[in-house]
Amino acid sequence: MRWGFRLILSLALLAFGLAQTEGPDPRQGWMTLETLHFRLHFPQGLEALAGRAAAIAEEAYATLLEQFGEAPPKLDVVIEEGPDFSNGFADPVGNRLVIYTARARGSDDFNMRLGWLRMVIFHELVHMVDLTQARGPFATLRRTFGRIVAPNAAKPQSFIEGLAVYEKFKTQGESRLNDARTRMMLRQMVLDGEFPPLDQTTQVYSRRSWPAPGLLVYNYTSWFLYYLEATYGPKTLRQLSDGLSAGGDLEAALYAVTGKGLDALYDDFTGWLSQQFAQEIAAIREAYFRRAKRGETGVSEAQPLTHRGYYAGFPAVGPGGIAYVHSSPERAGLRLLAGEDRELISDGTVASPTWSPEGNSLVYSKLLASGQRDLFRYDLGSGHETRLTQGERAYAASYAPDGRIFYAANNPDGSARLEVLRPGLGGGEQVLDFAHPTSPGFPLGASVHSLAVSPDGKTLALALQTEDGFQDLYLLSLDSLELTRLTQDRYQDSDPSWSPDGQYILFSSDPGRVYNLYAYRLGDGRFFQVSNVLTGAFFPVVQGASLLFVGYASRGYDLYRMPYDPSTWEPIERPREPVAAELAPKSLPARPYDALALLAPHFWLPYPVAGGAGVYLQGADPVGQHGYVVIAGWNAAQGWPVYDLRYTNRQFPPDISLQLEGNGPYNLQRLEFSRFGLDLRYARDARSPTLPTKHALEAAYTTNFSWRREELRTAMRLDLQGGGYFREGIGGWGGLEAECSGSLRWTSPGGQRINLRLAGGYSKAPLAADQITLGGPYGRFALRGLDAGELTGPLGVVGSLQWDFPLVPIERRLPIVGFVDDTWMGLFTDAGWTQQGFRYGFGVELGASLSVSGVQVGLVGGIAYSPGEMAPKLYAALAAPLPY
Repeated sequence: MRWGFRLILSLALLAFGLAQTEGPDPRQGWMTLETLHFRLHFPQGLEALAGRAAAIAEEAYATLLEQFGEAPPKLDVVIEEGPDFSNGFADPVGNRLVIYTARARGSDDFNMRLGWLRMVIFHELVHMVDLTQARGPFATLRRTFGRIVAPNAAKPQSFIEGLAVYEKFKTQGESRLNDARTRMMLRQMVLDGEFPPLDQTTQVYSRRSWPAPGLLVYNYTSWFLYYLEATYGPKTLRQLSDGLSAGGDLEAALYAVTGKGLDALYDDFTGWLSQQFAQEIAAIREAYFRRAKRGETGVSEAQPLTHRGYYAGFPAVGPGGIAYVHSSPERAGLRLLAGEDRELISDGTVASPTWSPEGNSLVYSKLLASGQRDLFRYDLGSGHETRLTQGERAYAASYAPDGRIFYAANNPDGSARLEVLRPGLGGGEQVLDFAHPTSPGFPLGASVHSLAVSPDGKTLALALQTEDGFQDLYLLSLDSLELTRLTQDRYQDSDPSWSPDGQYILFSSDPGRVYNLYAYRLGDGRFFQVSNVLTGAFFPVVQGASLLFVGYASRGYDLYRMPYDPSTWEPIERPREPVAAELAPKSLPARPYDALALLAPHFWLPYPVAGGAGVYLQGADPVGQHGYVVIAGWNAAQGWPVYDLRYTNRQFPPDISLQLEGNGPYNLQRLEFSRFGLDLRYARDARSPTLPTKHALEAAYTTNFSWRREELRTAMRLDLQGGGYFREGIGGWGGLEAECSGSLRWTSPGGQRINLRLAGGYSKAPLAADQITLGGPYGRFALRGLDAGELTGPLGVVGSLQWDFPLVPIERRLPIVGFVDDTWMGLFTDAGWTQQGFRYGFGVELGASLSVSGVQVGLVGGIAYSPGEMAPKLYAALAAPLPY
C-alpha cells in the first residue's frame, strides 16, 4: 500500500506542477533542429543559438546518463525570447525543457562562469532525468500509463532543486553552490553560529525572514547534498535516487544509504559546514589585519545607512540624496535617502536608477506585466511617472551630463544592444548591437550586465558578459565606438561607477569567491583592492568624501558608507586568462516546426464513469500551439457513451477553445475566443433532462488592478459577463453579471487583510433556473449561511466583508512531501437581496497555507449562520493562501 500511496501522490504533484508552468509564445515562426536525443524548437532568427544549445544539451545528456543510469530517450527543448529575466523550467509530463534567452543581470542570482546557456540547460536537464527515474513496479506503471508516473517527484522541493545545483557543481565545477553570493550567505551563518531550521529549507513558501526561501531551497540545500556525498561517498545520491524511484520514502532511503535519518544528518551537516568556512573566515581576517598594520582603511569602519535588510541595491547619488532599490516581504520599490528614508515608487521590479543632471528626476528600468522591461522617469517635484520607451526591453540606464540617457536592452538571442535617448527626441537611437557587431574586436553575442557614463560624457564603462561566461570590464569611446577590454578573467566584475574626477572606475568583483570593491585607475591602468570584507560588498558609488556601497549582514543587504581615500587602497594584479574556445554549433539542418507530429498523449489514466468505465488522457505540443484533454467511457448501465473532449488552439490571436461534452442524450457544445482578458463564446447546453436546450452567446471580461505604498497593499479584480440567451420552445432574454472584489493588506509583522466583494446581476429569464440565484459558500453569488440558490430573482445583489488575520506560524514540513506555512482566521458577514427578500449571514473561517513543490495553496474551513435558518452551515474549500 505504501507504493500505491506514493503513486497517487506523485501523480498529484506532477499534475499540480504542470498546471503552474507558463508556456512559450506559440504564435512566432518556429523551427526545429534535431539531434540524437533532442528536438530543439526555436523562433526564426535563433538558429545559431539553437546550434550551440544542441551541442551543450548532448554533452550534458551524456554526463547525466552516467550519473543516473537512465535518461529519457528523446526530449524537446524549447528556446524562446521569453521575459527580461534569466530563467527556464522543466516539464517532465510534457517531456520538455523551456529555456529563456535573456541573461542581462543573471550573474547576480546564478553562477554563470560557464555561460548562461550551458548552466540553464544542464540545470533543467537534471530535473528531466531525476524526475523521470522509475524502478521496480513504478517502471512498469510508467511504461503502461506514461509520463505522469514519477515516484521521484514525491520528495521535498529542496531535494529536487538542490540536486540540480549540486550536480552542476559536481560535474561542471561551477554552480550556485560555489558562487560568491552563496558562500557569502553561508559565511555569515557560520559567523553568527545560526542555521535555519531544517523544515524551513525544504520548500519555497511565504517566508518573511532572511535568507529568502529560494536561497535555502536551491543554494543552501545544494551544500547539504554536497555534504552527503563528501561524507558517504560519490554514489550516495545515485543510491538515494534508486531507492526513491522504486517507491521508497525519503526517510527510509536515507537510512538505507547513510544509516541516519534526515534530522540527524542535518545536525551533522551544520557542524561540517562550520568547519568548511572556518579557514576562509580566518584568511579574510588575517588579510584585514595586515592592511590595518599598513595603515590602510578596512571596511570594518563602514557605517550602515539603512537597516531594512533583505535586499538593497542600485544606489545612485544625486543632488536630491541617495536613490536605491529595496525589496522585502514587507515593502518593495524605489526609495530616497535624504535625511529620511522614504518610498518613491512602490514597485519591487524597479532597477538601475540614474539621476538627471539637474537632479530633479530619476530614470529607471521597470518590469511590466508582459514580463519585459522599459524605462520610466520619476519627477521628484510632482511625483509623476512618465514612460520613456515602448517595447525596448531596456533594463539598465545611465545619464550623461548633457542629458542623454544611455541604456542597455535585450535582444531576442539574449545579447544586448546599446541605445541612447536624446533630450527632446522620442525613441531610442542605436549605438551598437552585440548581436551584429560592426567591429571585429567586439564580442559577438555579449550581454551588458551594467554600465556608467563618465563625468565628461565621452566614455561608457561597461560590465559585459560574453557567451562563454566571462564577465569583464570594458571602456567604450562614445565618439569612435572603440571598445577596450580592461579585465579578462573568470571573476564576475559588476556595476562600474566613476569617481567624480574621472580618474577611477570603481566596481565590485569576486576574486577568491568573495565580493569586494575594486578600482581601476585610468592614468596608468593599475588595479586596486578597496575593501576587505567577511561577507560581500557591491555597487560602489562616490558621494563627496565617502564611498557608498551595498554590504551584507545577518538580515540581508543594506547601504553602507566608508571613507573615500585612494591613498589607502592596496595595489593588485589582475590575471589575464585565455578566452575559452567557443563550443562549435551543431551543423544540422533546421526544418519548420510541425506541431501535429508532436501531439501524442503525455499519459492516460483510468477514469470512473457511473455505471461503467472510461479513460482520461491529455497532450500538447512542446510549443503549445495545440492542447487537448480527452475523457471517454461507456455507461454500461444505460448503454450509452460518456465523453468530454476539449481542444485549445493558440496559433492565432485570439486563442480558440472547443468543448464537446456528452452523457448519452445529454450534451454540451462550447466554442470560445479569448484575448487580453476578453472572452467571446457560444454554447449549446442540452445537459438537463428536465429543461429545454439552452443557447448562449456571451462576452466576458476580467481585469486586475493593484496599488501599494510602503507596507500597504491593495488589489482589485473586476469581472463582467453578459449576453443573449435562448431556450428552445420558451424564448430569449438578455442578462448581465458583474463582480468587483478587492483586498486591503498590511504586510508588517502581525499584518491583516480586509476583503470586500460586491456582485450583481440581471436576467429577465422566464424560468427561475436561468435567473440570478444567491446562496451557498461558493461562486459569484455566494452568501454563506444560506443553501445554494435559496434566493432567486431577475435582479440580485450580494456583498461580503471579511477580516483576515494570522494566527500561528507553523513552518513545518509534512511527513512525506509538502509544507505547512501559516494559519489564519477570518471573520465575515455576507448580505444579499433579490425580489424574494433580503438575507444576511455571518461566520468564521480557519485557514492554513500549504506549499507543495513550491506551489502555494490555502485550505479553508468555515461555519456560517443566517438568521432564520435552522442550523449553521459548514463548508470547506481550496483558496489563495493569506500572503504573509
